[in-house]
Amino acid sequence: MVSLVCMMMLVVALATLDLGWIITKDILTPPILLLDLEELLEIFGFFLLILIGVELLETIKAYLRDNIIHVEIVPEVAVIAVARKVIVLDLSKYATSTPKLGRVRRPRNRVNSSRRPDACGSINSRRPSQLRAEARGSAHML
Repeated sequence: MVSLVCMMMLVVALATLDLGWIITKDILTPPILLLDLEELLEIFGFFLLILIGVELLETIKAYLRDNIIHVEIVPEVAVIAVARKVIVLDLSKYATSTPKLGRVRRPRNRVNSSRRPDACGSINSRRPSQLRAEARGSAHML
């Protein structure tokens, strides 16, 4: 188990050096001190990957020290991993296979909502407000 901790420390140290090299290289290439979107996503993804490695290293060290797994670290690592996956996700790879996002069109009703069948079953073309007015008028005549 100690060899696992040593290997994890080596991986985290090398990944940190690699991240430093990527940041230095990206900052010094023209335009100087400006990063484009792909470079930023690469840096953020790599940073979160190192953070996951550090958290896993802490989990292993805590297990060796106390001989128990700290449950609060497991969801923390999972949230960081999901955040990393969302940040580095490239939607342009999936653009052709995914449907268009936007407003969903509902099928139109063939029957107009104001044209409802009356008591005899025939469809009345008058609006409900007209029908109410006529009903009031016929009630006054009685």
